[in-house]
Amino acid sequence: MLLPAARVMLQHTHACSRGSITTYYSSDITRDDVDCVQRWLTSSLPADSSYNTRIFKCADGTLQLRIAAADARDGGKHSFEGRDIHLMYGDPAFAPFLKAAADYIDAAKAHAANDNQVEMLTNYSAHFRRGDISLHKASQAAWVKDVGPAVECNLGFIESYRDPVGVRGEWEGFVAVVNRKMSEKFGGLVDAAKTLLAQVFACACACVRPLANMFASLRAASRHTCRAAALAPCI
Repeated sequence: MLLPAARVMLQHTHACSRGSITTYYSSDITRDDVDCVQRWLTSSLPADSSYNTRIFKCADGTLQLRIAAADARDGGKHSFEGRDIHLMYGDPAFAPFLKAAADYIDAAKAHAANDNQVEMLTNYSAHFRRGDISLHKASQAAWVKDVGPAVECNLGFIESYRDPVGVRGEWEGFVAVVNRKMSEKFGGLVDAAKTLLAQVFACACACVRPLANMFASLRAASRHTCRAAALAPCI
């Protein structure tokens, strides 16, 4: 069963010029268009700003860069390398879902266990509402500082492996509840890793040494047989 967001995205699926199936670009976008927009992004916006974007070509040839955000606003039209690039915040395919996510995240702050979690959730909400990738990076910095939480989550446009160009992120999210007893067991395994690995290495050496000796004997026997065969006509 498809979620509403997935049904919306499938309406925009197409095969790009190099044979990939993607929802990141309109059907008339070329690789040259994508590269042009990426050069402008790199020179004009914070690093990695393409992660929550899609590109569509307008009837007049303008390249519209749509940024996933709950709040719609016009980022203006920019001329670059003879092309017009229109920056638009509030990609309609994502806006209603990001608003719902931000609203729930704001409500979750009342149940945060510490200041790191409050900081993370605050930056999540602001990023999903405004589309600024720097806010998502700030949320990740707070997430890393929240060591050993009982409940943790991570949300956003993160992995870029589904984009044919490799610069636009796929939405992902998870909520994890820690199993304390199992974590203690794995913690003990990690603490003992140095000793265990040394034992594994010693065992491997003990197993490999007889094999190495056997292969050395076989090579020696093979050389002896070949030499005897070569000398046989002379006897």
